[in-house]
Amino acid sequence: MGIVLIGFFVFLGIIVTLHYVYMIALACTGISPLCTSKKAARIVIDIVQKEYAKKNMYDMGCGYGEFSLMVHAELPDTRIIAVDMSPLRIFYAKLFSFFRKGRISFLRKDLFTISVMDADVVYCYLPWSLMPRLEKKLLRELKNGALVITNTTVFPNWKLQEKRQTHIGNDYFEMLYVYRKE
Repeated sequence: MGIVLIGFFVFLGIIVTLHYVYMIALACTGISPLCTSKKAARIVIDIVQKEYAKKNMYDMGCGYGEFSLMVHAELPDTRIIAVDMSPLRIFYAKLFSFFRKGRISFLRKDLFTISVMDADVVYCYLPWSLMPRLEKKLLRELKNGALVITNTTVFPNWKLQEKRQTHIGNDYFEMLYVYRKE
């Protein structure tokens, strides 16, 4: 009985700690991280695998790094640059990736100041309020032929190349939008 009780309190402590970490990260950045589902990640991996494996992929607004780690597991030769402005989220992303050797760089940077000129693929799952500004940045900096995949939110002016539904029967949850810089 004593071991079960200790286990329960350890588990409860972990949950409370994670809750406070989340609240601190939210307070620091003003943006809650949006987590990509495994289904959506699988579709993104399939898109990237065809033409862009072994190239440079940016995960803009990577949160705790789950998406980047999923991509890395399937495409280990792809160089992933995962960017988030929250020091706590980047700390946890680095912690989660510690035992997975590979080509992932977790950077604490502002999305709008980091250069993406070497990007072949950009993925983002960000609030709509950031999309118009990000669209201008990507159109200005990306090389021709670069692929951009957004999750749920769209760019207001960029011509859409493809739309992929991730959850059949739900047209609004994690719809993927694919753009190509021309």
